[in-house]
Amino acid sequence: MLDLFATRSAAELGTYCERVVTGSWQEPFNTFSALAFIVAGLMGLSLCAKVAKTDFLRVVMSLCLLATGVTSFILHEGGIPLPLIYDFLPVLLFDICAAWAILARAFNADGPTNIILTSIIVGSSIAIVPIAIKYGFSFSGIEHLGFICWLLLLSVLLFTKGNLNSGATLTLASLVLLLAIWLKNIDITQCVNYQHGTHWLWHIAGACGSYFIVRGIPLLADKSYEVDTRI
Repeated sequence: MLDLFATRSAAELGTYCERVVTGSWQEPFNTFSALAFIVAGLMGLSLCAKVAKTDFLRVVMSLCLLATGVTSFILHEGGIPLPLIYDFLPVLLFDICAAWAILARAFNADGPTNIILTSIIVGSSIAIVPIAIKYGFSFSGIEHLGFICWLLLLSVLLFTKGNLNSGATLTLASLVLLLAIWLKNIDITQCVNYQHGTHWLWHIAGACGSYFIVRGIPLLADKSYEVDTRI
């Protein structure tokens, strides 16, 4: 299992295309692109203020994006080794809130059922990491792949239930996040062609996909109360 309190080593920090020496401001693209998560979080809070004033789950998800942006900015700005838990907790809480909201509002799952289903979704997503490492299938960002696959499945089911706005938005979120993982993985291999690599594009695509999730979850249990796509 992952050691959440383990600190990234200097070698791990050096896996980013931009970071070739130690010190501050050695990853300008990676550093400032991390602000995309803060923008996504603020957009989520703005959405809550406009059409989802009492939506606690959306507020929490937006705050998780803000935390992710701050953590990523600090990491890339100074190459400061940070415990993995600072990355893991905001993402974990974001995934829990998203799964809970979709299951409760679109599929009318009651409390006990939702606890079981959300635990399966989040737990299986986490379990993929040690299993993949054990069998040599691990890659950068694999910790996000399980949840994205579940999200894509839920978005398809939303279409079958007639939740077209939410289904389309969450499908888009899934595809953008898959693109983000791809961009994260080709960072080092693209150093020859692009001085700044593609990790910064992972930040931007990841932030966009995450915002689409915040936007796409149904507002209320009644499927007719969805986010107005014109906003």
